[in-house]
Amino acid sequence: MDYTYIMSGVSMVLKNGTIDKRDNVRLNSMISDTINNDDNHFLNYELMFNAYHEDTIMRTFYSKWGYFGATWHADSGGLQMITQNKTITPEWKDKIYRVQAKHSSYAMCFDEMPINLSYQATGSKVDLSGRQYIRDWAKEKAILTGLNVKRQIEVIREEKSDAKVFIICQGNTTQGFVNYYNNVMAQLPEDYFTSIAGVALSAACTGLGVLESIKMVASYKYMHIPAGMGNKLHLLGFGSTSRLYPVMLLKSSGYINADITFDSSSHAMLAVMGSIKVSDSSVLKEDGRYEFPHETNGRSAEVDDIYRHLFVRYRAIYAKYFPEVSEDMFLGIMGYDHKTGKRYHKRRSPRHIIKKYNITTVVALTIQMYTRYLITYDSFITFSKEMANLQKDINLSKESGIRLREVDRLIDVKTTEDLERWMTDHSKYVPSNKIPSFANIEEAIAAQKTLDGKIQKVVKAPKIPYTPQPTWTF
Repeated sequence: MDYTYIMSGVSMVLKNGTIDKRDNVRLNSMISDTINNDDNHFLNYELMFNAYHEDTIMRTFYSKWGYFGATWHADSGGLQMITQNKTITPEWKDKIYRVQAKHSSYAMCFDEMPINLSYQATGSKVDLSGRQYIRDWAKEKAILTGLNVKRQIEVIREEKSDAKVFIICQGNTTQGFVNYYNNVMAQLPEDYFTSIAGVALSAACTGLGVLESIKMVASYKYMHIPAGMGNKLHLLGFGSTSRLYPVMLLKSSGYINADITFDSSSHAMLAVMGSIKVSDSSVLKEDGRYEFPHETNGRSAEVDDIYRHLFVRYRAIYAKYFPEVSEDMFLGIMGYDHKTGKRYHKRRSPRHIIKKYNITTVVALTIQMYTRYLITYDSFITFSKEMANLQKDINLSKESGIRLREVDRLIDVKTTEDLERWMTDHSKYVPSNKIPSFANIEEAIAAQKTLDGKIQKVVKAPKIPYTPQPTWTF
């Protein structure tokens, strides 16, 4: 399979206070069996941690109990350091690199962005308002990123680690991403290429519109990937079929020749927010998203059915590690108050459940934590099936020649010349949400004054006659 989903945020799912309150051997083995014995999916599955603020849990928990037998990626944590007003010094970077070297197979670099923040946005990851791309800064920022990558590889090699680095590239246009990549690579000796996993593309400087995603992903074809360097293309923060659809079209057409990876915390956060996405259940009647309501006076039949769905689907693993646990006992163990994540920090079963089934709090907590993990994993399974169905639709469209929308015509884009023709003929009909670009900071400041702080503007595509659209709408 050429697509790998990298789940970030899993540590938020498994936080529950003191580690010795659960059976870590069995918990690790249960999660490991779930990941490694369940590979018949469209998407590969790997995990990501933040090397800045999740160093402790990697050192004290995951590393001691086998990392769940999973492949781990390490984010640098640069964004979190900035939001906490911490100065990112060379010493801090080296510390992060050593954490990445010790605990991950793939490590994200510290990237520098040619962005000016004209005003404070909401703080949401999807709110890019107030950002101004400064073209004058782009080369310098790329060179600094290249030097970061160079030092990162040196530290990883000093640690005798096999971890490989992803080069994060920023840009506001297709050519801008290519120029950034070239300036990064110019800082690296050839013998460093074997320590590079591939390229990671970020929308932080371009925008979140469909057209911006296409321009960003299209840049990879223009990048020269030297011998010895990995051929992975990573998409930062892509966790929906709508954002991945253009990527899948360009992959299916043959335009992109790389192993696609992408990370998202969306499905991990479902457990924190109290919901799950389900498909093909033998218990629940419909596919879709189910919410855990806030309940303090007993649990509803609906919630029982959600948990029963998980118990039935993963019965073999429950039975392997807790053969004494029946379905009735399992439902009793899962407790109450399913809406918030707070309850999992100091989780315990009601005393009458402990007494009724003659179990320990450690057993109850281990089953609760594994089930909490299954909420995220089962949501991933549903997402993988959605991706598989979308790929079937793409294959059908490719064979039939039917192109219902302008974006669908990307299936015919095989070369850079094809891409440029598509951009000329069809891009104006694709929704755009672009971060504005300015030659220099003076121009950006002047523009800010004239626009009363409203920099980002959503551009709606002009209407053209179409036949009815397919089910995968944006």
